[in-house]
Amino acid sequence: MWSSDFMKLPDGREMIKTMDEMSLFRLGWDAEKTETAELAVRHADSIRQRMGRWPLIWKYDHGSPFTSHLFQGLLARHKILAYPIPPRSPWVNGRNERDNREVRNWLIAVETAKLSAAEFDRDIDDGMMMLNYVKPRAVLSFRKSAEVYFKAPGIEEIPRDEFIAKVMEYEAQIGMMGTERTRRKAIRMAMQYWEVYEEWTQLPWWDKDVNRTRAKNVSF
Repeated sequence: MWSSDFMKLPDGREMIKTMDEMSLFRLGWDAEKTETAELAVRHADSIRQRMGRWPLIWKYDHGSPFTSHLFQGLLARHKILAYPIPPRSPWVNGRNERDNREVRNWLIAVETAKLSAAEFDRDIDDGMMMLNYVKPRAVLSFRKSAEVYFKAPGIEEIPRDEFIAKVMEYEAQIGMMGTERTRRKAIRMAMQYWEVYEEWTQLPWWDKDVNRTRAKNVSF
């Protein structure tokens, strides 16, 4: 599952960022003056060109770039299941929210500096590379995101058409087909059926978030 969101940068631009949910590996980030559907589609295409594939599921919020005909058309053309989070529920996309806090933390030092867009981009690139390749993650048993994304034992690729058919089957069982809530539940059930569901448990405030799945790559 890939997960995307927008965040505002200190220089006023909007940055779109996409991460792989299992490994927390940041797949791509792009910044422009305004968040638009065109930016979301270009961002998606650039990731596909570099990573060589599309995800099976794409999680996003209800921002207009993601709900636009352009972005939804891209998902439909490539048979990508949409997983929109409930409105005004950022905690459902908690991994991206925590990631945004880390981005803001390292940009605090330059918020008041009169940096050019190119200088901001350099700092952002350096920070993202640090989060991907340098910083161990407690939720990954103190491994690095790139280590999990590229080196963790993989699983057999799930047939896209079969997965979509299973989601539709579960939607029919649940009832209320066509609603976002039913789609989310059906996707989770299908992931459990293929044994790739990611079970993340929120521990007490004094502890860490822990990934309870086996150490395998479910970056589909």
